[in-house]
Amino acid sequence: MGLGSPLVFPIVTTGVLTPPRLASCLWEQVESMVKTTLNIYNRIDFLINNGGGQFPSPSEEISAKGWNAVVETNLTGTFYCCKAVYNAWMKEHGGAIVNIIADMWKGFPGMAHTGAARAAVDNLTKSLAIEWAHTGVRINSVCPVSMGDLCVDTTGCYRTLSRG
Repeated sequence: MGLGSPLVFPIVTTGVLTPPRLASCLWEQVESMVKTTLNIYNRIDFLINNGGGQFPSPSEEISAKGWNAVVETNLTGTFYCCKAVYNAWMKEHGGAIVNIIADMWKGFPGMAHTGAARAAVDNLTKSLAIEWAHTGVRINSVCPVSMGDLCVDTTGCYRTLSRG
């Protein structure tokens, strides 16, 4: 999705998927989405934060507006969704949160803004997991990779190829 596009942050309740469309970086919209979901389903079992926005650009050409838009969408939006769901339901009832990040472990040339924001989401995930564990909330991050980055070894197990 490009910047400015509506984002989907699915909130899932038992057996029902509710994918509202919103600009994730607006706290009021996120809070309203969570309240609406609770009004309809009376619970939130888990949250998947998979919204994002980015564009390819050499780092020296990223404007302040472009940088802020990517960080607001990828990092701030994720934080807002986690915070809203935790405070409204999971703090008292537990649940699971999955944050989608990017393969930024060895740098992300041409997408430094996205790499920085997704690395921050990885740290946010670890921090919230420790802070909220005592309330029964499990938080993990998932990093999708393309099939071109995987191969099958002789035992049939997948391994990631080195990007030397």
